[in-house]
Amino acid sequence: MKVERLLAIVMMLLNKRRMSARELADRFEVSLRTVYRDLETINAAGIPIVAYPGTSGGYEIMENFTIDRQYLSADELVAVIAALKGVHSSTDDKQIGHLLEKIKALLATAPTSLQGGEHPVVYDFNPWGSSPAIEQKVARLREAIESRQRARIVYTKIQGEASERTIEPVRLIIKGYVWYVYAFCRGKEAFRLFRLSRVAELELLPEHFAAYDCEVETLQWQDEWDHGEKIALVLQFSPRVHVRVRDMFDPQTIETAPNGEMTVRTTMADDEWLTGMLLSYGDSVQVLAPDFIRQRIADTAPLWHRYYEQGYPARTPGQKEPGVVYGVYSDYASDEQGAYSLLVGVEVEAGGELPAELTVKTIPAATYAVFTTRVGPMVEIIQEAWARIWAWSQESGVKRTFVADFERYDGVHCADPNQAQVDIYVAIEQK
Repeated sequence: MKVERLLAIVMMLLNKRRMSARELADRFEVSLRTVYRDLETINAAGIPIVAYPGTSGGYEIMENFTIDRQYLSADELVAVIAALKGVHSSTDDKQIGHLLEKIKALLATAPTSLQGGEHPVVYDFNPWGSSPAIEQKVARLREAIESRQRARIVYTKIQGEASERTIEPVRLIIKGYVWYVYAFCRGKEAFRLFRLSRVAELELLPEHFAAYDCEVETLQWQDEWDHGEKIALVLQFSPRVHVRVRDMFDPQTIETAPNGEMTVRTTMADDEWLTGMLLSYGDSVQVLAPDFIRQRIADTAPLWHRYYEQGYPARTPGQKEPGVVYGVYSDYASDEQGAYSLLVGVEVEAGGELPAELTVKTIPAATYAVFTTRVGPMVEIIQEAWARIWAWSQESGVKRTFVADFERYDGVHCADPNQAQVDIYVAIEQK
């Protein structure tokens, strides 16, 4: 990354004195143009870089200039160390580790009165639940970037289409909790961003490629990355969920009425998560627009209420586990983006007689990953759990089969809807 390279160039010029642009380009595996740009950036930042012509010429920091006394204060060194610790937490990068130790050494040589203390901010870029599979991909792609090796990957798009690609990886990027590789795709003949959780196979090829002169400092969200059509929503929330609303939505999208009710105007992708999120608020949310989302919630939400209101838990014969209720998701049209069926019911003995208005659904034998929610209000913990499951399925590399998923509510852990705990079973491919 650029910040690491700039700091490293400064340290090398301080330690080795004069270095040519070619030496720096070879050392950091970048183009001469990038080196010249870096030197201009360092000079503009207040560190005087002097250029010397001739065969023994090169670049060096002006004589008598020292970084620890004249450029960085003790507090600034502490801030740099805190930032580098955060970067080091997300990847086993030996270069960053060595750079961290060097800058720590600068602080250690300062007078005791200037050494300062701990930085007030902790930077931790390590994703929650980072799996060994992702870490291995990061290590392999780091190797490919450093040696400029092509790689063969099998990549699955969000629509579920898998294809084999040959890529020339340029940068590894961590954005939020997600790892990406920015690479030139030879098939598309263009640069692309690949999410590592969607890389099913990864093989380094013996072929090499020339260095690319490109900077990847920031990533802007692209509309095509959304896995559902974006729609404009107008939502009205009860005052009792104001904390959740303010956690989830941008303050600029929230209008608060004198009675505490909140109206949210926002844009979101229309997918499985949106429906689950809205349902998780129960009767604390009203969908004011669009009409088809309001109708979808109206069709789904009464199912649970009707099941209990009409007394089906008590009057369904042949129950195998009285007091245990299931919410079953099945008949998926494709994946989490497509249509599906929701059934609420209890497990019964096969072949028994049931009321005519009931439907029998057989949950297929499969390998299921089991997620247990925290203890808390029912609607909140279910929404949180499905968000966690969605993130896990994207990051773990484990594929959902979508034959059926189900939630298990038992009478012991779900007796109090405000202190409930639920198990969620998600069908996955068997390894």
